[in-house]
Amino acid sequence: MKTKLTKIEYLFIGFYALTLFLGIWHAFPNMDVVHDESDPYVWRVIDALKAGTIIPYIDYSYTISFYVNYILMFLVGVLFFGGNADTIINHLSFGTRYTFLLPRFITLIATTLLLFLFLRLAKRYAVPLTQRLCIVGLIFSNIIFTVIAHTGKMWLLSLFLFFLSFYFLAECFRRQSELAKLSWYRNPVFYSILFAFLAFANFPLNVIALLNPVFLYWFFYRQQYSPRRLINFSVLVGL
Repeated sequence: MKTKLTKIEYLFIGFYALTLFLGIWHAFPNMDVVHDESDPYVWRVIDALKAGTIIPYIDYSYTISFYVNYILMFLVGVLFFGGNADTIINHLSFGTRYTFLLPRFITLIATTLLLFLFLRLAKRYAVPLTQRLCIVGLIFSNIIFTVIAHTGKMWLLSLFLFFLSFYFLAECFRRQSELAKLSWYRNPVFYSILFAFLAFANFPLNVIALLNPVFLYWFFYRQQYSPRRLINFSVLVGL
């Protein structure tokens, strides 16, 4: 049975997303901050587009963040600049404040999706509406979280992928009686492991997410149904 949020919850999500636009220019014109956000996810992305390659032009990980920015920059280039990377560079050179808008837009999307998942999980475990709005509201209004949610770095996307992997892990335990009937592409076992590897790929300190396959092996070890083959397949896809 699907868990649907109420209209009040969607309004809550929409209002929170709007608040993320407040202060979106923070730190400008501090060019150290602007450069820290825009160099790997804007200029290095443009370099890769100009070279016609999908290989990250950065000397450290956070690869998922790079490719999400790569796709978004490609779409912006095609829609507004005729696919010409030099035109994008000229435009950004005269509008420095726009260089970190794309990375911060991705952070906004990741934060909104994370909020959606928190509310959905709380509703699935029968937390009353008022209580789940209060709990989730307090978590997402924390000053540390709010500051991170206003940056264009990889933190929120990493957190979203990390939480998503354990969201599907919880689904594995909750729906264990159904797992044998589900095909691999509808099975939470597959998505739990896949998002664990994506979280690790984006930020290596998310390595703890790779315990998901271990938890699944251990939990289903003495169960009537053991998704061992699906776990092995999911690990291979993740690698």
